[in-house]
Amino acid sequence: MFFTEAATWMMKYTGNDVTPFVLEKIDGSRGSGAAFSVISYLNRTLAASPRGLIISDGYQVERIDNNIPDFSFNDILSEQFLRCFSGFLDEDRDVYLIYPSEGTIRPPLLTNGESDRILVINFEEDNYAIYRIPLSSMGNFQNSITVLWSDLTVSNGYPSWDA
Repeated sequence: MFFTEAATWMMKYTGNDVTPFVLEKIDGSRGSGAAFSVISYLNRTLAASPRGLIISDGYQVERIDNNIPDFSFNDILSEQFLRCFSGFLDEDRDVYLIYPSEGTIRPPLLTNGESDRILVINFEEDNYAIYRIPLSSMGNFQNSITVLWSDLTVSNGYPSWDA
């Protein structure tokens, strides 16, 4: 699936050796204004647009912000719309949209344009919540082993620098 600012496109396999793929326009009026807001989850693709939050199953594009129809217009800082990005927590079936808000209540250390809010959307329960949490990234991590110089002692099995 591809989003331009004003349209949604799908790349379809043709089975033809000369032209194996074609782009098919699904919707000519709904696109995405924030490249990092696009996320595929549960066989659907979500994207943020200044015109609204949209979702596509590959056949049609719909607005998913019917309960909060003016969210994109009123809550997201319009000149910093490109700073919106999404992620998901699979165990909760939640999609997070992290964004810089238009609000006047902002954490004191953030500059204008930094993300300070999270819109949490649950597709299964068809609900949402907004939290005032300043995040600038999100993802998975693994703990690794950290070895400090002070750990390299004879009692820990390191009798010399060579060991």
